[in-house]
Amino acid sequence: MVLRDGLRIGTLDVAVDSVDQPRFGLMANGDRGIGVVTTYVITDAAGLEFDVQDTRWRNGGREVAASVVTGGTSMTNLLDGRLSLAARPVESGICTSDLRQARVKLDSYDFTASLYMAQETELDTAAGLDVGSILREAGAILVGSRRQLLGDTGRARRHSCVVFPTESDVPVLAFLLTRVLPLKHMWFAPDSTKGPRDYKPPPMVQETGRRVYVILLELPSVGAGYYVGETGIAVTERFRQHKIGYKHSRHAHKYGLRLVPDLYEREPVFGSNDESKAGEADLYGRLKAQGYTVRGGH
Repeated sequence: MVLRDGLRIGTLDVAVDSVDQPRFGLMANGDRGIGVVTTYVITDAAGLEFDVQDTRWRNGGREVAASVVTGGTSMTNLLDGRLSLAARPVESGICTSDLRQARVKLDSYDFTASLYMAQETELDTAAGLDVGSILREAGAILVGSRRQLLGDTGRARRHSCVVFPTESDVPVLAFLLTRVLPLKHMWFAPDSTKGPRDYKPPPMVQETGRRVYVILLELPSVGAGYYVGETGIAVTERFRQHKIGYKHSRHAHKYGLRLVPDLYEREPVFGSNDESKAGEADLYGRLKAQGYTVRGGH
């Protein structure tokens, strides 16, 4: 797995833009540093486009951050210059990084996001992929808990981290898997589901049409399932409404985990409520026919 050859990670397409350009600036620890930066362009089927800059510092550390987010949602726009991933050298040619995970906070009108320590199952569910397997395929030496890899016996001992060769693509992939995809999927902080105080819904955005969407459910005694809906507002905002209890579906409110863009972002944009309702029913039927447990669709 070599990123410079181009790659698809989930719903994201990765292409190299420039390689090993000189960089002089502040490192993650606040010190000034010298290094080289490789820039990747990330796109998806919904029109998202942004740059990811991977800096290799002369001291052996790595830093990955996003910039110039266009065509994105209010979620992915949170990446612009924020939520970077830093890796520190542990010995010559070897780095380690905590696999902290971006989670959306639903209790602010302007969505915010923070980084949280996460366990491997949380990383996989948020990304919709086997994070450990992808990182190992990219050259990671070890992926596991801080206790297993670093001998940590403190409160963070169960949280995930990765050890990798300094020159590998692991930190870029880790950034996409732990920052970009969780935000795109609306992976939320559980303590934020009360929503903003005195919440008022945004106006319907009819000029951009109506869309169908899919939410991953964790149903009792059933396991994984999907909720299919349609909306005239941003899908991310509709997801928030479900989770905070505003004009919500019982299934999406109680059991909804995240959005599933790979199941709906290639669906057409509809010009009327009737067309959107028909599209919702059609997507519900197609998922049902594939054997999935599906709710909503009406």
